[in-house]
Amino acid sequence: MNRHRVYMSILLVVISFALLAGASARANTTLVGPKPADVKVDKDNQNRTIDCAGGSVTVDGNGNVLVLKGDCTTLKVNGNDNTVTVEVVAEIATLGNRNKVTWAKGAGGKPPKISNPGTRNTIKKAGQ
Repeated sequence: MNRHRVYMSILLVVISFALLAGASARANTTLVGPKPADVKVDKDNQNRTIDCAGGSVTVDGNGNVLVLKGDCTTLKVNGNDNTVTVEVVAEIATLGNRNKVTWAKGAGGKPPKISNPGTRNTIKKAGQ
């Protein structure tokens, strides 16, 4: 019976050290922040201001007026008749029709990559 208690005590000490070592190892790691949220606008006739916060925006709705603040990785406009103003964007894709997109800056000081397979879309830099 005493031998059993000794073995259990040793086992508890070993488990405690293992847990402490694991917690210590996790505490010393660099934590990466959460991935920026991607926003989907799937309703029609919205008038919204959205903070991209490093994420992407997809517009599936129609007739929206959107102002995108901050850095956007990608703006994808699948809907029709939308008006979108974006502060900073790396990539713009307009697959819908009759959309108006105005961008102020490209990411990293470069103009955004633009894809426009839709029809009668207007994509321009602000002030032009």
